[in-house]
Amino acid sequence: MGFMEAFFKKIGVRKEEQSRAVLLFVYQFLVVSVLVMGRIVRDTLFLKRYDVKQLPLMYIGVALFVSLLTYIYSRKSAYFRLDVLIKLIMTFSAFVMMLILVFVKLHFSFSYPLLYIFVEIMGAFMMFQFWSFANELLDSREAKRVLGFVGVGGILASFAAGEGISLIVKLLSVENVLFVSLFFMIATVFIVDYMGRRYRSKLQRSVFIKSPKSFETIEKQSTFSSKYVRNIAVITSLIFISSTLVDYEFKVTAAQTYSEAELAAFFGWIYAIFSGVFSLFFQFFATRKLLKLGVFASLSILPFMLTGFSAFFFIFPSIAFIAGAKASDYAFRYTINDSAMQLLYIPLQPSLRRKAKATIDGIVKPLSIGFSGLLIYFISRSAIDNKYITAAIIIVGVCWLTLFVIIRKQYLAVLMDNIKRKKIHTGEFNIKEDVISSIVHESLSSNNDEEIIMSLDMIDKGRYYEMIRHYISILPISAPKIKRRILRLLRKTESRFYSYDVLRMMQDQDPDTACEAILTYGFIHMEKSIKHTSLFLKNKNLRIKAAAIISLIRYGGIMGIMNAAPYLKDLTDSVIPKERVSAAYILGELRQRNMQQKLFSLLNDNSVKVRREAVKAVGLVEASDAIPALFFLLNDRFVNIDVVRVLAGFGNKILSPAENILSNNLDPISLKTAVAKVLGGLESPECQKILMLSLETRSDDLRTEILRSLRKISVTGIEFNAKDFRMLERTFYKELFNYFQLLYNKQKLLSFTGESNIVDIINEKQKATVFRIFAILGILYGKEVFDTVYFNLTRHDVTAEHRSNAIEIIDNIVNLEKRKLLIPVIELVDEKELMKIGFDNFKIKNLKISDILEIMLMDDNQWVRAITLYTIADEDFEKFADKVHNFVYDASPIVREMAVYAVTKFKVKLTDEEKSYLRNDASENVVKYFKHINKEND
Repeated sequence: MGFMEAFFKKIGVRKEEQSRAVLLFVYQFLVVSVLVMGRIVRDTLFLKRYDVKQLPLMYIGVALFVSLLTYIYSRKSAYFRLDVLIKLIMTFSAFVMMLILVFVKLHFSFSYPLLYIFVEIMGAFMMFQFWSFANELLDSREAKRVLGFVGVGGILASFAAGEGISLIVKLLSVENVLFVSLFFMIATVFIVDYMGRRYRSKLQRSVFIKSPKSFETIEKQSTFSSKYVRNIAVITSLIFISSTLVDYEFKVTAAQTYSEAELAAFFGWIYAIFSGVFSLFFQFFATRKLLKLGVFASLSILPFMLTGFSAFFFIFPSIAFIAGAKASDYAFRYTINDSAMQLLYIPLQPSLRRKAKATIDGIVKPLSIGFSGLLIYFISRSAIDNKYITAAIIIVGVCWLTLFVIIRKQYLAVLMDNIKRKKIHTGEFNIKEDVISSIVHESLSSNNDEEIIMSLDMIDKGRYYEMIRHYISILPISAPKIKRRILRLLRKTESRFYSYDVLRMMQDQDPDTACEAILTYGFIHMEKSIKHTSLFLKNKNLRIKAAAIISLIRYGGIMGIMNAAPYLKDLTDSVIPKERVSAAYILGELRQRNMQQKLFSLLNDNSVKVRREAVKAVGLVEASDAIPALFFLLNDRFVNIDVVRVLAGFGNKILSPAENILSNNLDPISLKTAVAKVLGGLESPECQKILMLSLETRSDDLRTEILRSLRKISVTGIEFNAKDFRMLERTFYKELFNYFQLLYNKQKLLSFTGESNIVDIINEKQKATVFRIFAILGILYGKEVFDTVYFNLTRHDVTAEHRSNAIEIIDNIVNLEKRKLLIPVIELVDEKELMKIGFDNFKIKNLKISDILEIMLMDDNQWVRAITLYTIADEDFEKFADKVHNFVYDASPIVREMAVYAVTKFKVKLTDEEKSYLRNDASENVVKYFKHINKEND
């Protein structure tokens, strides 16, 4: 490992980020050098060769010119790549600086204010373009790792420029320093050109295509429509109001104390020590750690220092205290404060980010400086004591610190908004009767089926059932789906006026339409419908027959029941499955509890279709006596989805049997898992209590489902008590331990088997562990936030920027103790580094390979057991040869099948009882495979 690679590893910069880090480092070194040298020269020349009383006017001039030029820039810059703009502006600036230098050499008095304003204009553009450039090349996580190192470039530049000027002014006049600035500006053009070619695709993302439409988009995209952007602007404004007031106090005090040569040397010394040595030390040893602690902790340092030193200066007006404030500005503004401020911009969309950065740095910043200049000008021209300037700094500092509380919530909201997928929601609507009437007539005249269906839906939602009369004329000639809609709506009118029209539909060629007509006719005429409805009891079509039975029993009174009951019994007792399905459907539609015993017998039917229909019917009848039977049907993979839905409909009635199953060690994990899933659908405090009692289960699958259900419950407003939160905290750390133990197990198995199916199984178990970790975080900190974060961290089609912003949310919400363990799990790719973190924080078990395989053979998941058996057999792990035959009795057919393979591979002799068991196995696949293997052996 080379020195640079070791260095970058030490400071946390990843391999793929190193080239960008170095190039940005050099870029910042060059622009900060230009800016520092320009400011020292212009300050010295202005303070010693011009009227110092005009200094406040310089602040105002800077504000006006920088704001105007930035406004023009922000309107046009979106059409060009940033590197192109930087090269153009830097080249033009070099030409202007050369011209001003000529004026200075000729001793033109206007050259000094011109140089003062020009340096600030050039500096404003150089710095916001640099940070915009860095933001284009880095996402939020990369920025946290890289910007600390990049900031060192600026610090070294301050130190080098400050020390360099101290030496140059001893030999040459002050203005000659600008020749060095010109050289650095030309070097900047070359390095930006190189970076532009190398990272063209990243820089192209925020460029608008030139077109009238894109121009309109840019014009409509208001920079300050977002409260978040407005608050960034306010913070920026407070920074520069405060630093400008400090700058004025410092310069005036220094000018009164030193001669021209001494003043240049003093400024150079201040730059070198505080903007150089101190900042370098701070950047290396504190910036990265502070950024990890949080953006807003980092941003609080500068206002605290400026306000504190200014308070001392207010009480004790000594140059030492105001120099301390200025030194803090040099030391912290261009290190931790600049790095942290850039992180506030990164969650914004690229096009808005560039525009906001240019507008705030190029307009808000200079206007703030201009406002400060006006304030200073007013105070300096009046009888007001200059102490009020210091008082203003203190007030601004307090406001500055207070604003961080507000913007922190907005920062997280913008991060969330950035990574969320857009969803379209539909809502309820109310439509006036005259509007509905108009829609009805238009749909009838259009002869368009979709428009007619839409109008029928509106009638139903608006409960304007009398309007169904308009559709009677099209009933015989409509499409079947429209006929059925009209007939269903006629049942809601409770009118016999259309009886003849309904009667005709009972003979419709479409069976579903005939069914709806039979039910509608029965509803309209009740007992008087028996004569016509009974004719359909012998119909060969089961759907029509079922409709007749339902209509007669539901609406026909005693005579109707007597007519229909024998036909229902025949269907229930039939040997034909589809007739039993029809019987279950009828029992469900009738919703009569006195018939539920017939329904219970169908729950255990041999036909899947019958069981499914019977389960649905139990839900419709609300037969709570069937709850225990339904729970055990959860293991029936053909009907379990229907069972879950029906059990959820019973509400709290299922709690007692559910609790019994979860607490019973003899019930299978698959059943418990299904029960936990059902409880999550109820979303009640009682369910929460039952689930929390089961959370310490050793089964990963059951824990996953319990946490999934608890997460659902957490969004309903049901509160978790302190004991629950402590339990969730413990489970969080147990899951992290589980993750690191699985990582250790995987590395151990890799040395034994290499890349194999068993390693893939461990990878899947690790993914499940991460899901459970995020489920816990969702309960502790908010489901919606952490569901979105989890989505953006686990989906392959999510951009690196969204993934980075998702991690940034964790970094700002989750407490330090948790996130220092969690973030490496989701961010680091080097498993050796991860394993070191695991051993440093948990008591990872140093298991042998045989121990790991033994644990996996006992896993609740059938696939884990099956793949482990296969690996043991495939790798000829003889130690387990005498154990594999035990798995021929496993509950899972997949595991039994794999046990047959393992037994054959190890040539284990099965007992007659085991052979008999396999020949008569409930799974056809196991039987076929066993016979096939036996035939081969014979």
